[in-house]
Amino acid sequence: MHKRKMRKYAKQTTRSRLLDVAERVLLETDFGASTLNIAENASVAHGTIFFHFKNRDELILSVVRRLVLIVTDKLHVAYVQSESLEKFLIEHCHVVRSNWRTIRALLSGFSSFNEDVKQQVIALLAVANYYLVESFNRWADKGLIRSTAWQGAMTYLSFFGDYMFEDNNISEDFTEQLINFMGKPQQNAAPTTAEGTAKVLCESCAMILHRAADFANQDTTNRYCTYCTDERGNLKSFDAVLNTMTTFLEKTQVLNKKSARNAALAVLAKNPAWKDVTTTPNKEG
Repeated sequence: MHKRKMRKYAKQTTRSRLLDVAERVLLETDFGASTLNIAENASVAHGTIFFHFKNRDELILSVVRRLVLIVTDKLHVAYVQSESLEKFLIEHCHVVRSNWRTIRALLSGFSSFNEDVKQQVIALLAVANYYLVESFNRWADKGLIRSTAWQGAMTYLSFFGDYMFEDNNISEDFTEQLINFMGKPQQNAAPTTAEGTAKVLCESCAMILHRAADFANQDTTNRYCTYCTDERGNLKSFDAVLNTMTTFLEKTQVLNKKSARNAALAVLAKNPAWKDVTTTPNKEG
């Protein structure tokens, strides 16, 4: 039994090290590196890679899943912790800038990815947009319109990011300039709950609850939204909530069902109600 555990540990260690090396090499080459190149950088035989991964596509999928999890985790933290729209936008841009190498490589390699990997990248963008839409709808007048403008601005920056971010052509205060250029949103007054909290999130889907109608059964002490609960105010099953979130993302972000489901899984898995759920595409099995 002891030897079996040792073999299992050695296998997991080698796989983890291969993923670390593959991530570094693939990012450096915008996902153009071969498995032979990765093996050489990891100082292992070429066949070792195929002992742990069926083929190059499976290796890339595993790497992209890790990268997507890292970036979406940071976006989630920014969304949860920011207490104003402007602070969230600043943090949102900070996440983009500090992870630009990853984002640039994912966008550069996108056309060469297989369908499963492409779905992961689309899920990353959809999660980022979900937090944007929720924040604008919570804090700004004409929320959806303004969030679309912000998404357009960030898309513009992504296409020219090689020149803007890496050559320091964007100043440190570019976020404030961008907000002013859009027309700084008139922020709504933050609601106050019985606990004195300025921002309340549904613990299932992270929707910002700022009106009584947003809460389950209009009960402002309930920590779930009306969409994640049944007629008695009880939390629905994970599958039911997942289906609701998938449909919402399909309609609001014009995604196909698979992309919407991947994005929904990524959002739900970060919230307190579903922390123990393991069926998410962003976690290694």
